[in-house]
Amino acid sequence: MPDYNRTPEAQEKFQKKGRPKGPINFKIQLNEEQKEAKETILKTPVTLLKGMAGSGKANWIKTPICTPEGYKLMGEIKPGDEVLSEEGKPIKVLNIFPQGKQDIYKITFSDGSTTHCTLDHLWNVISRDNLHRKTNRNNTPNKNYQKYQTLSLKDILDKNLKVGGRNKWFIPLNSPVEYSPKKLDLNPYILGCLLGDGCLISTPSITTTDDSILEEFKNYFSTIDLNVTPSSTDSITYYISFGKNKRIRFNGQIYNSIGGLKESLGISHVTFYNRIKTGEYIIEEIENPLIKFLKENNLYNQNSFTKHIPHNYLFSSIEDRISLLQGLLDTDGWVDVKKNKKGNSSSVFYSTSSEKLKDDVIHLVNSLGGICHVKTKLGKYKEKGNKDYKITNVNYRITIKFKNPKIESQLFRLERKQSLVKESQNIINRSISKVEFAFNDDAQCILVDSPTHLYLTDNFIVTHNTLLACQIALDQLFKKEIDKIIITRPTVSKEDIGFLPGDLKDKMDPWLSPIYANLHMLYDKSAIEKLIAEEKIEIIPLAFMRGRTAVDSVVIVDECQNLTHNQTEMILGRLGKNSQMIFCGDMAQIDLKSKKESGISFFTILEAKTKESKTNSVKIINLEQNHRHPAVEGILKIYSDYRD
Repeated sequence: MPDYNRTPEAQEKFQKKGRPKGPINFKIQLNEEQKEAKETILKTPVTLLKGMAGSGKANWIKTPICTPEGYKLMGEIKPGDEVLSEEGKPIKVLNIFPQGKQDIYKITFSDGSTTHCTLDHLWNVISRDNLHRKTNRNNTPNKNYQKYQTLSLKDILDKNLKVGGRNKWFIPLNSPVEYSPKKLDLNPYILGCLLGDGCLISTPSITTTDDSILEEFKNYFSTIDLNVTPSSTDSITYYISFGKNKRIRFNGQIYNSIGGLKESLGISHVTFYNRIKTGEYIIEEIENPLIKFLKENNLYNQNSFTKHIPHNYLFSSIEDRISLLQGLLDTDGWVDVKKNKKGNSSSVFYSTSSEKLKDDVIHLVNSLGGICHVKTKLGKYKEKGNKDYKITNVNYRITIKFKNPKIESQLFRLERKQSLVKESQNIINRSISKVEFAFNDDAQCILVDSPTHLYLTDNFIVTHNTLLACQIALDQLFKKEIDKIIITRPTVSKEDIGFLPGDLKDKMDPWLSPIYANLHMLYDKSAIEKLIAEEKIEIIPLAFMRGRTAVDSVVIVDECQNLTHNQTEMILGRLGKNSQMIFCGDMAQIDLKSKKESGISFFTILEAKTKESKTNSVKIINLEQNHRHPAVEGILKIYSDYRD
């Protein structure tokens, strides 16, 4: 940053501070467009970053975003909503930034999952070399081994998607998603088994040779008065019903059979049915509760090609979803064990003929932090005496992978299957396979309250968001080119925050949390908190800027579109020597009653007038205490002339 009118004494003070020799290691690196913007900002005392609050870094508005209650479209997300972090935990949306019409690109990953975003959208990625190589090709230590970096989609494309014909860039997997528990009318493990080896047509049944599964069914259904009885035609199929007799309700009492009711009433068969015929007796047949559940969830009379997982089960607690997966894998899952140089390894598979169930299982595994790869093939068989194969329906074989030992250790309840599972020794990640232009449509980005700013989109893909002005200010502070960062923004409601509880910082936090969040994203959170405690980063309400001058500082004025003309003039008058003011705002997000009230509209006149005068916004001001920036006098004179 240029030393605008710094005295020799001040210059000597700054030279003695011992600046860092190399560049500051920010978590997010600027792209070429941002680097050019930074160069312009460093040469200019006052800069308006028009639309910088969230410009770019956007998702398509119809991209599904994971929330604690399920998916919600990006365009439906509002400040205060909760989405899910890459750790699977609920995090608040601090702000949203509609981006208007943008070119939208479709990103396809190695497991077949997809999402949509703009070229400026940020991704947390690691290259193939940094993921796998501890040493560089010249045998020196790889300092970036297993370290992720943040790149825009454009940067990723510029650095090439492939290396040696293989995918170059990997993204992290999410942790198990912490959905809120749901009220489930059927035990999730039982449901998983029924979706695997159950028949849901007419009287529901389960086909199994495993005593432990049969015991689970008998114990569970006995609690809702259902019997699990063997079929008369084979020894491995068991029907789930009230038994041979119908269960009925009469006068609020439940009876196991018509005969039991007649015996209780002590009347003859003829009298009993005559009274039913005349309406004197009203008998209610109690429906099999399992059939009732299947009907309510559109599963009754569904066959192997149309089964699916009810919505509530996909978005319930981690424990419920693990139980559901166990039921599915205990029935239609298996483990393939292979021997290799490192010892035995295992792969877990699931098979289904239902396309919807295939998609649901992938969603289930993804929500628990795993990934799936799907292969499809047509079933075929030979009839006796016929040489030619007959083709049947498509079968989906899903390979299931986890990097979480806790999940891997409980994929099955059947010991004979779980004992074959070996903890994965491979690095499990998604890689970017393809990027292609999709369409031009509305886009939006969100700012989330997370140190990493990562959140989950459709297919549980981990994605990113950010702002820019904070990086410029931090860079100068760490290089000891300035003494302080001052952050302020209007509160819109007449700047009256006195009614709020707490000290000044507590009162301003609701308005400044997006700035905090971006500071934490750019650099280590503990270091940022220390700078705030030392008042190297200062938070000031806009009204409190009156009567003070910012010297050796970078002043960030956020949401400046909500400054009135008087407020804009006031804040510009606070700019002191060796200082810069960065205004961040967006005309599309004015909260004032009229756009004409916004001081941001006057910046075009300021720019034209200072360019016309060839002062480049630098001019001496005659003040009693000469701490103001020389640019202030010329700027204030333009305001005065404009009013006259």
